[in-house]
Amino acid sequence: MKREALILDDFSDATLNLVEVLIGNGFTVHLLTNSERARMFLLEPTYIHLFDDLSSLADALSDINLDNVEVALLLSPNDELNLMLAKMLRERGVPRVVVTLRGSRGVEEARELGVDVIDVSHHIMNRVQRFLQLRYSKITPISGDIGMLEMLITGDSRILGATVMDLERRYEADIIVIREGRLVRDPDTVLQVGDYLIAVGSMSSLSELLRNA
Repeated sequence: MKREALILDDFSDATLNLVEVLIGNGFTVHLLTNSERARMFLLEPTYIHLFDDLSSLADALSDINLDNVEVALLLSPNDELNLMLAKMLRERGVPRVVVTLRGSRGVEEARELGVDVIDVSHHIMNRVQRFLQLRYSKITPISGDIGMLEMLITGDSRILGATVMDLERRYEADIIVIREGRLVRDPDTVLQVGDYLIAVGSMSSLSELLRNA
C-alpha cells in the first residue's frame, strides 16, 4: 500500500520542496491549499484539496480518507489554525502530526495532543545568533536536578581552546558539540568560535560552567 501524507500549505517554497521530498520517498501527498497556489504543484502523485476559509477546509478534509494518512504536516503561518487542525487529525486517528508554530504559547498544548512541534522562531533565532556570533546560553531542567545547557561559543568565550574532555572532567557533565551542522563527539575536540555546545549534568554544575564560560 502507498504511504500517504497530508500537508497544510505554508505558501512558501518550503512546501514545494517538501512535496518533492515526500514523493521521492514513496509518499502519495494530499495538499491543502488555495486555487492560486494549486497550479504550482504539478508533480504526481499529488492530490490538491482546495480551501479558502475554515468552512471550506472542513469540506476539503472530507475528500481525504484520513485512515490512510501516515503523517500530517501543518505548516501554515497561522498557529491557531495549525493547532485546531492538529487536534482534529489526532482525534481522527492520524498517527503522526507535525506542526510549525511561530509563538511559544501553543507549544505545551501541541505536546499534550501528542503532536511534534517545530518552533520556527527558535530556529530563526539560532541562525541569526550563529551568523552574527551573538552570545547565547540556556539551561533547561530535564528531571530532578538534571538539566541541559545550550551555549553558542563566541570569540570572547573563556572556554575557547578547552577540550570537551577538559570540561567534562571539570564540571562532571556529558558534552557534545555541533560544528557546521555535524555532531562532534570526540573528547579531544578543541572548542572553536561558532561551536554549539550541549551539556547534560546537574543544574549546579551547568550553572558553574555557564558562569565560567
